[in-house]
Amino acid sequence: MARLHVILCLDSRADAGRVTRMWFELAWSRLAVRLHDGLDANPRAGEDVTGTLMAGRIWETYPPVGMPWCELVRFEGEFDDEVATAQLMHARSWSVFLDGLDQHPGATAYLQAGVVQRAERMPGGRMPGVPDLHVRTWLEGGVRLGLSASPEFLVGTADAERALCGFLREVAAVSDPAYGEVSLDLDGHYGVESLLERFLVGLDSRTRDAIRRTPPRERLKGYSWITVIPAEVAARLGGAAGLPAGGAFHEVVALPAGGIWAQATGRLTDYDHAAARRVFDALRSVLPPGWPTPAEGDGPLVEEAP
Repeated sequence: MARLHVILCLDSRADAGRVTRMWFELAWSRLAVRLHDGLDANPRAGEDVTGTLMAGRIWETYPPVGMPWCELVRFEGEFDDEVATAQLMHARSWSVFLDGLDQHPGATAYLQAGVVQRAERMPGGRMPGVPDLHVRTWLEGGVRLGLSASPEFLVGTADAERALCGFLREVAAVSDPAYGEVSLDLDGHYGVESLLERFLVGLDSRTRDAIRRTPPRERLKGYSWITVIPAEVAARLGGAAGLPAGGAFHEVVALPAGGIWAQATGRLTDYDHAAARRVFDALRSVLPPGWPTPAEGDGPLVEEAP
């Protein structure tokens, strides 16, 4: 199942707590509008559901089939000793969740929301299925902010795409990010890597590990429909003025706090393999060695060695 992914990488230059809170607040207010009315019409108590989660009876918290559902989770402690606090979306639980992001920047946390779907194999005959919207933060060589959703949820119309781009650009504009992208992954994978990192071939394991450890301000982590390029890498490309000359981009904009917003095509539907190749060629000098080879039907990425 195809998923649309958005990532934004922060380092020590960013006020991680403030930017992380902004990421979640804007994602919920701008991108989850279609869920708001349903949640308002069927308010939940906002109770702590950690016990239910641990007991494996999460379905007991779901509303009836066809109704929106939203869960907030934040992890505390070391990796081997994490404590998960899960709550249902409610005005108070939302406020507590956001305050926790301020106090613990970079802590693993996520918001997942969707419409409950029927599944006869589950007690009660309902489950959330794949959430329409999954917003998260985690530590991976800095703070990474992520967002994932089914494509029709975020980019089904031109207005939806403008809202998505506006959301990412607003956060990127104030954070001087180390990298960012909006990409479409047809196999539905969701992880901490950029789409390019997942599909790089022609490399031995030592080189691949070295690429993953390379700070994103030294080498671009990837490329996609939207690529947020850190200032240090952008300077090696001639800055915002140097990128449009190759004709690979629909829009190139210098971000106020640092870095460049590079959008390949006006609409995601126009970002095909040919457009991906133009972007790849324009950024090749600052990308890792090797080339991406997606699985059959995956992409859009460069499909052969340059």
